[in-house]
Amino acid sequence: MTLISTYIESPNQIDLIHRFNIDQLIVDLPFCSIRAHAPFDWSNDELLQLSAMSSSLMLNLDGIYSDDELKIIKDTIHQRSLAEIFDGFRIQDIGLIEWVKTNFPN
Repeated sequence: MTLISTYIESPNQIDLIHRFNIDQLIVDLPFCSIRAHAPFDWSNDELLQLSAMSSSLMLNLDGIYSDDELKIIKDTIHQRSLAEIFDGFRIQDIGLIEWVKTNFPN
C-alpha cells in the first residue's frame, strides 16, 4: 500500500487535495510556522473540511521558538479549539517533543 503525506499552506489548495486520497495532511498555520510561505490564517471551518479529507491532520511546527512564542502557540491552539481538529504535530526541532507531550498529552 502507498501512504501519502503532504503539506498544504492555503485554502486555495483544497480543491487539489480533494482529488487525492491523502493519509497524512500537514497544515501550515502562520502563528506556529516561522517559514510560512503563504501566511494564510485558516478558519476552523476550512480546517474541519481538510480533516474530513485525510486520515490524519497534522499541525506544522517548523522552528525554534522562544518561551513567549510557545505560549502564544499554546494559547492560540486552546482558544481556537484546534486540538479537537488536529490529530498531532509535525515538528522540525526534536527539542519540541517534550513541550508537545506536556501541553497536548492527547
